[in-house]
Amino acid sequence: MQPHKQTAWNQHKSFFFNSLKATPSKCLSPEGQCTLPAIRSHSIPKQSVLTHLSEDGHVIAPDAISSIGKSDHIRFVQQGIHKATTFPGLCARHDSELFRRIDNGAISLEDQEQLFLLAYRATLKECYATWHAAMIAQGNYRSRVEKNLEIAHSESEVGMHATRAIIAAIRTKNYKELADAALTDSRNDHWEHKSIVLKEQGPTIELSALITLDEYKSSTTPLVAINIFPQEGEVIVLFSFTKEHEHHARHWCSKITEQCGDYQKYLISRMVLQHAENFVISPTYFDRMTESKKALLQQFFMMNLFNNDDTFDHPDLYLF
Repeated sequence: MQPHKQTAWNQHKSFFFNSLKATPSKCLSPEGQCTLPAIRSHSIPKQSVLTHLSEDGHVIAPDAISSIGKSDHIRFVQQGIHKATTFPGLCARHDSELFRRIDNGAISLEDQEQLFLLAYRATLKECYATWHAAMIAQGNYRSRVEKNLEIAHSESEVGMHATRAIIAAIRTKNYKELADAALTDSRNDHWEHKSIVLKEQGPTIELSALITLDEYKSSTTPLVAINIFPQEGEVIVLFSFTKEHEHHARHWCSKITEQCGDYQKYLISRMVLQHAENFVISPTYFDRMTESKKALLQQFFMMNLFNNDDTFDHPDLYLF
């Protein structure tokens, strides 16, 4: 890296870590000044959504962190709805006040504020997740440097992984700041939404995620918030994005929205497994799967944790 670029990068990195030099209990409120401790906030509403899928208070969710740490393997396991899809993102007051309109009633696809709040919640979750991943990656890199297993500032695999994690965290933090401004100024009209309604579809999965469209080149990398949830005998698939990213986002979404029937459901399923980690599956539906299908879903999910595989195809990559 050239000296002037190295200096700029160090300054950028320093700013990022100083701005988030807090424990994982920091409340990520939109004004950024809250000092109350964060609780385990649900990124998917527990009462209005998770209960549709749960069985005896449990859902099926990817167990990625603990599995990777032990055996480099992903498992889909039962989790209680009090834990599933939670993250230490907001204090109790902000969690209740910000999302009251989507936690305590049905979602209307005509209500722009509700749709924005769903996207905002997905953004909060991803902001925390990328920040936490960057802290772990950078900590691992520093530890290896201290043990003389790495040369500081060298372009090693571990160092580059830490760099990519920091870039992802900064990008998500900047996106959250745009959403913060929209929320505090009541300007959710800066966001666009595209939805699919799956008629007469039983509840099998729920999702809240913010994904990066790395394949599109623009001044800022496009991001799309995706929410999937059951409601009144239907399943809603909602894509949300800023007007700045509208062109690329709509083009990406069209690969799914312009299809129909089982093939559209297959593409939605593949998208979930390939791009997201914050989703849950109905235990009843999961228990009906063959062991080979469960293994395939877990294998494909694992394959796409760090690099998206657009070539692998199989009819069992189906979540409906």
